[in-house]
Amino acid sequence: MGLDENNLTRPIAPEDLRVGDYVGVLTYVLQSEPCCPDDWMFGRVVEAARTPVYLPTPVVGRVRALCLPFVLVRSPSKGRRLLDVRLVTFGRLDAEFGRAVFDAATADRKRAAARRQKRS
Repeated sequence: MGLDENNLTRPIAPEDLRVGDYVGVLTYVLQSEPCCPDDWMFGRVVEAARTPVYLPTPVVGRVRALCLPFVLVRSPSKGRRLLDVRLVTFGRLDAEFGRAVFDAATADRKRAAARRQKRS
């Protein structure tokens, strides 16, 4: 798979999301409230945009359902996450890449199941 214009992940507007799209979270908004009463920001919510570098696994998945501002995303590990588009920026993944991610996760699950079966 070579790199060309078609397989670059670009931000996608929430209204352009469709069921079946492969998506990844490009940025998320971290909301916090200062806890020190002496802080001049006390009582206000502070928002900071972050890239998901510090997450244990990247948030990549396939859109299963939409009811904006909420999006139900199925991860390659068969988990589901309900995400709020007001707090995340989605990027649409190339369909070939998305299928490859899901296929690799399926193969990993099958290998793990075979190992468990072998041990018992």
